[in-house]
Amino acid sequence: MTAVADSPLFFHDPLAPDMRELTLSGDEAVHAGQSRRLGPGDGIALTNGRGLLGIGTVEEVTRQPPSMRVSMEHCSLVRAPATEVVLATALPKGDRLNTLLDMATQLGMQVFQPLDCVRSVVRHQQKMTDRFRRVVMSAAKQCRQTRFPRIEEPRSVQQLLAGNGHDAAVIYGEPSGDSLCLAAQGIIRKPPRVVIVVGPEGGFDDGELELLRNCSAMAVNCGSLILRTETAALALLTTADQWLSTLPETA
Repeated sequence: MTAVADSPLFFHDPLAPDMRELTLSGDEAVHAGQSRRLGPGDGIALTNGRGLLGIGTVEEVTRQPPSMRVSMEHCSLVRAPATEVVLATALPKGDRLNTLLDMATQLGMQVFQPLDCVRSVVRHQQKMTDRFRRVVMSAAKQCRQTRFPRIEEPRSVQQLLAGNGHDAAVIYGEPSGDSLCLAAQGIIRKPPRVVIVVGPEGGFDDGELELLRNCSAMAVNCGSLILRTETAALALLTTADQWLSTLPETA
């Protein structure tokens, strides 16, 4: 059976266009062979998480140690989106953080930027980064995204804004803000970068709000209710995706 475009997606690195055969091992082989029950003749898709998509066929499955031999039929680089979408957010508590990362990946987040705000309750710890990578990789494979979101080191609002170029469109949630279409009516083509900034549940402090306003960030209203951090982030991601879909690409 030849692999088809909707074959389940798995991670393998290295991956290259000239590969004719490869062997999945470890957790990916267990997932493919036991969870997805792929066997000889089944189609399979592979990515290196940096844009390459390979299509192949399972040739052989070994249980102990778990491995899967795959013959490759095609491998090429998937075009990157015209706009890089960055989610810079304060960290919510507990499992809500996993939910945020999972759903944000499905909604097209390409960079996750932990935000260290004055009123943040949860502070980033280095040990969190590996968990972040596992969650976004799983979500990316589920929605067949060949570029796994990049995880950045935590920054303050000031550091975040100082590191953005003048061509980035910066969006933040604000109850007194406009709809994104109104706030961004002067933007007529897809910007190269959109940065969505979400504060903690206590909100941005006055100094952080002043920094956002001074850099011409767009204040966007997420609705009449007070939202949790992860809900606001997902609402803004969805709104930004719909807005970007209406804009032509830069020539």
